[in-house]
Amino acid sequence: RITVLGEVPRAGVQYVFEEKWTLFQAIANAGNPTDFANLKRVKFVREEDGQIKTTYLDLTRPELISSEFMFLQPHDMIYIE
Repeated sequence: RITVLGEVPRAGVQYVFEEKWTLFQAIANAGNPTDFANLKRVKFVREEDGQIKTTYLDLTRPELISSEFMFLQPHDMIYIE
């Protein structure tokens, strides 16, 4: 289960049964960003070792593809400002 919120047409929880699901697949599944979306400041929330970690991602940067945030984990949350 992951959550995509903010400037997307179909915000909400997504139940994913694929072994690997990418950040971009989740955003596309939510209907892609609206014209008002700020793709340079996307809040990404992940629980690691019992702690909530928040990171801001720039979806326009090519190095995102090789980052630890590319493949989602259960309970990840993406908020597109």
